[in-house]
Amino acid sequence: MQQMPEERLRHVVIGIGGAVFTEHVPALALPTVEVVAVSDINVEKGKQRADQLHCAFYQDYHQMLAETRPDVAVIITPPILHASMTIDCFEAGCHVLVEKPMAIQVAEADAMIDAASRSQRLLGVIFQHRFRPEIRTAHKLLQEGLLGNIQRVDLTAVWTRSHAYYAQAPWRATWAGEGGGVLPSQGVGTAGTLEIDRGTLVVELLDMDMREYAANSPTTFGSPASRRNPMILENGNGSHSEAYQSFHNAILHGGSSYGDGVQGRMELEIANAMTYSSYKHCEVEFPLDRQGYADLLKDLIQQHSKK
Repeated sequence: MQQMPEERLRHVVIGIGGAVFTEHVPALALPTVEVVAVSDINVEKGKQRADQLHCAFYQDYHQMLAETRPDVAVIITPPILHASMTIDCFEAGCHVLVEKPMAIQVAEADAMIDAASRSQRLLGVIFQHRFRPEIRTAHKLLQEGLLGNIQRVDLTAVWTRSHAYYAQAPWRATWAGEGGGVLPSQGVGTAGTLEIDRGTLVVELLDMDMREYAANSPTTFGSPASRRNPMILENGNGSHSEAYQSFHNAILHGGSSYGDGVQGRMELEIANAMTYSSYKHCEVEFPLDRQGYADLLKDLIQQHSKK
């Protein structure tokens, strides 16, 4: 029996002139994608990339939404614009896939999620690293409960960003444009431990639950015996194309593996809470005080705009 071709979703891209566009090019060539138009305030670069994608160009994204009526809007503008543009897209009746971070403060994420619910459309956030094989395998092990109750997570991620990276655009690493710097943008066990390196995953399983060992061991130091097990990894390479595919699967078939707005808000709320705690010198309870953080961000923007 011949397999039916996958349905194509009509896409528009807002912010096509951005540097991250190159990461989206393979995804925009997927069989589920029909690019009908793109927009950007930089007319020259926008038209060049529209020609590259063989589609229409608009300087005004509102006009583009009204005239093309797309199924999916992809937003790759500076983060300060994500919330308002996402809400505009939902009001135009399309699904939205937005680059991370989904916004610069958690109150904006709340509004985006509410708009998605009102419009009965999906909100996806691009977390391409979730699709790396070692991350997918680690997630599977956690879901299966192999590591027991998680007591602590240590993470060191060496994703170098040089001065040249931040010099690409004046909004990068600013309070007004990005809500901060590395933290919101790049930073987003008792029975065993995971060691994750790019392309590898090792599980160290303890012969005894750590809580049982601590309660009953006669030794004053040490730990239970353990076994190191290199894991066979799941498929994946951590690309934008995989993020698109999971979002399309959710739209067309009801899949749930994509990074939705609620998950995107979790990442943003943790980043906002760390900033709030640092500047206010206090412990933070969740949910984060939305108004308190909005006031802090306003102060930080004002302070740094004077420099």
